[in-house]
Amino acid sequence: VRSSWVNSETAIRNLHAAIAFRNSGVALGFKHNFARSGHEWTADANFNESNNTNTSNYRSQFYDANGNPKPFAGAERAIGGGNTRFYTFQTDYVTPLDKTQKVETGIRIAAKDYKSWNDNYVQNPVSKVYILIPDIGVRYKFKDIVYAAYATYSQQIKTFSYKLGLRIESSKYEGNLINK
Repeated sequence: VRSSWVNSETAIRNLHAAIAFRNSGVALGFKHNFARSGHEWTADANFNESNNTNTSNYRSQFYDANGNPKPFAGAERAIGGGNTRFYTFQTDYVTPLDKTQKVETGIRIAAKDYKSWNDNYVQNPVSKVYILIPDIGVRYKFKDIVYAAYATYSQQIKTFSYKLGLRIESSKYEGNLINK
C-alpha cells in the first residue's frame, strides 16, 4: 500500500517601492481670421516630455508546513525607468469660395520618441550584495512618426449639403530591443 502526502509551504512577500514621475509640456496656438467671414488659418504646436524611475525591493520569507521559518533565501530588486517625448504640429486653412462652398486643407506631423529599461537583481543572502540578472532585464526604445495631409470640398445646395475629401498618411516606426 502506497501512502500519499502533500508537501506545502507558506510565504510572506513584502514590497517597498520608490517611484518618481515628472511630466512637462508646452503648447502654442495661432489663429488668423481673414476679413472674409469663414476664411481662417490656424496652427498648433505641442511638446510633451515625461520621465520616470522606479526601484522596487522585494523580500520573501518562506515557512515549512509546520509554520517554521526556512533559511532566508535573499531578496530581489527591480530598477527601471523611461523617457517619452511627444511632438505634434498641425496647421489648417479654410477658405470659402462663396456663400455655399468652401475648401479646407491641413497637415499634421506627430512624432514620439520612447525609451524604457528594467534591470532585475537578486541579493546574495550572505554578502547582502545585489547581483544583476542580465537575462531578465529589458531595454527598449522606439521612434514613431506620422505625416498626414487632407483636403475637403463642401457645398450647400438648398437643404442638401455634401462634403468630399481626401486624406493621405504616412507613418514610420523604428523599434529596437537593446537587450532582454
